[in-house]
Amino acid sequence: MNAVSDVLGEEGRMVGDACVKVKIIGEPEDYARKKYTWNDALKRLERCYAGRSPANFVGDLLLPREYDDKGNVNREKTYNILDIHNALENFDEKPFVQKYPRPGTGRDELEKLIDKRRADVEKEHAEAMADPNSRREYSWLVAQRRVRDCFAGNFAFDSPPFGFNSRYKKNVTYNIFDICKAVVFLKESDISPLCRKGIPLPSGPGSDELKMSIKKNNFDLEEEKKEAQTRIKQYSKDEAVKRVKDCFPLNHTYLDENVALFQNSGNGETYDIFHIYKEVERLKLYRCLQRNDSMCKSVTKEYEAALKELVSRNVEPCRYSQDEAWRRVRDCLNPGYYWLDTDIFPDKIKDERVRKTEQTYDISDIKNSIEYFDKRKFLDKYLPENNKYPDARERNEKVKEEREKIIEEYVKATEKGEISHGSGFIINDHYIITNKHVIDDADGKEIVISNASISELPCEVVYTDGGKDLALLYCQELDIKQNQVVPLHLSNQPLVTGMQVFSFGYPMSHTGETALFINGHVSGFTKPYADNRPSLAVLNLSLNSGNSGGPILHWIVNQLKVVGVATQKHFKEILTFEERDKIEKIRKSMETNDISNISEENITHFSRLSPGGELDIEPDPRPSLWGKLDIEHDPRQIPMNLLTLKLYDALETHSQFNLSNALPGDNVIKFIEEAIKKCSREHKDELVEVVKRASDHNILPSGQHSVSDCCIQ
Repeated sequence: MNAVSDVLGEEGRMVGDACVKVKIIGEPEDYARKKYTWNDALKRLERCYAGRSPANFVGDLLLPREYDDKGNVNREKTYNILDIHNALENFDEKPFVQKYPRPGTGRDELEKLIDKRRADVEKEHAEAMADPNSRREYSWLVAQRRVRDCFAGNFAFDSPPFGFNSRYKKNVTYNIFDICKAVVFLKESDISPLCRKGIPLPSGPGSDELKMSIKKNNFDLEEEKKEAQTRIKQYSKDEAVKRVKDCFPLNHTYLDENVALFQNSGNGETYDIFHIYKEVERLKLYRCLQRNDSMCKSVTKEYEAALKELVSRNVEPCRYSQDEAWRRVRDCLNPGYYWLDTDIFPDKIKDERVRKTEQTYDISDIKNSIEYFDKRKFLDKYLPENNKYPDARERNEKVKEEREKIIEEYVKATEKGEISHGSGFIINDHYIITNKHVIDDADGKEIVISNASISELPCEVVYTDGGKDLALLYCQELDIKQNQVVPLHLSNQPLVTGMQVFSFGYPMSHTGETALFINGHVSGFTKPYADNRPSLAVLNLSLNSGNSGGPILHWIVNQLKVVGVATQKHFKEILTFEERDKIEKIRKSMETNDISNISEENITHFSRLSPGGELDIEPDPRPSLWGKLDIEHDPRQIPMNLLTLKLYDALETHSQFNLSNALPGDNVIKFIEEAIKKCSREHKDELVEVVKRASDHNILPSGQHSVSDCCIQ
């Protein structure tokens, strides 16, 4: 050893290269813990699009809500930044209109038909390019239908058929009777402000084909309806009403005066058992209605039998999705029936006196429109900067800013980085010792070691002992010769009060890759409360969180050997039980909050005081601002609670009080002996050599007598 002023010397400093930072690498959980309500998450997503929203149902498309069995919105559902980012990515790719149908009955046939229609457009366009004189002019109605026929879905700005539910409500399907009812209603009623009947079917090119198509679609609809009716027993309206009323015999007067039966089912003339069962189930929700259980069971029995029969005949599920049902209704009507449908073509003639319905379009217009809608997305991220949108630049900047914020939060929440770390030390070519509690939270994450000489290398846990708080790691890629690292060797030299000791480690406040050196003395010993835990040495050594697992070293015959392992800070509890209980309540109430999450707006809002010092406003009752803690009703207390937790945790883990605990070296040797018996890892012989070296105080690995002799020059 060198002069007293240099307690390590050159040889001692080389020991630091064998001390490593043991890191847990994974996705940080703090960002994912921040929760957003459905409304708050939706607002963030809506700020990511400058384009006009097709309708108010976009909210459910951007971030679908969850529903319970009764169809009620789950208002407890929350979202994190991962949900928001994934929703944004998915919606960015959502098409304005679906080209091909979703999987289901008739998909293959419709897909082939769409391909044929598109091929016909391409063929006609090629012929028109070759012979311009053969180019035909189509009316607006014919041209519009040709474009629509090249897509299976409905366009985003289309208006739903009158009487249909919201297009994007989840899991809603329609049968053939629902579709027929909508077609009949739209043909015979003039109630809907969206409909117009003043545009007759045109004459000219393509008009005959359009008329024949509409006629065929109506015929097919009626045939499917007749086929369905032959498979299910049909009741007249009077019969159906009687069956329903018989299930509630004592309340006929109430039903007649207050409840309209079969308003949204049946075709107006006949009703099947499915309609009757649906009405009975609906009326069961009326608490004032007394039921006839035997009649209810009779309806249920017939319903189940009919359902079983349809399944056996492969008739069910003969239900149509909303998109399919909507399309079938449209195919049976004049293509100009709706005022507010998606504008398939721009005005060719910029003259208000010439209506769009009176203009004509050729095959190039049709082809260009198909190609345009093939590429168009559901919502526009950015607006074109032209006279039509004078504030486009400002709106686009806001969209860009919000998207960058979401991406930044998402990257922080998903990129793998250091979640926590402790210290450890190399004991042979492939093995490392650390504390068990250092790697306790590594489930599903990666454990790596590193220091100034060793780049990050992955490790596996070979063996652990909770009682001794030790863990043995194996690193296949560790090459100590190439990195000129001399492994530390253990000693069973007992620790005694007053003994000078040293340590290398990586406290949390230390960001460098070179281990920090600390020296001190053995102050005494302590016995943990648990009988199965070994006695610990109390060191007058300034160790902090992050030093756990580091070596406790002592000079033995001019060699620094490991005589213990740093295990934990020697805590002196400064709070009473009641105070600790309150701290835990605060911690629980703050579990989804962070100081950075408290907006300046909220702080300002809750800081307005009247001249008398009282709140000038009523406290906001929202749980997200109040937290879950009953003892604190002032939302301004939330930042203070968070700060209290941070200060308490800092006192517990970063206190500069010098006393620390260490596991004596003989327990570490016993731990390795136990590992030898239970592990079957490659290079197991290295562990045997570690134990052998521990009993030899004078011989270093390879027979050398000093640390410097072991270094590869």
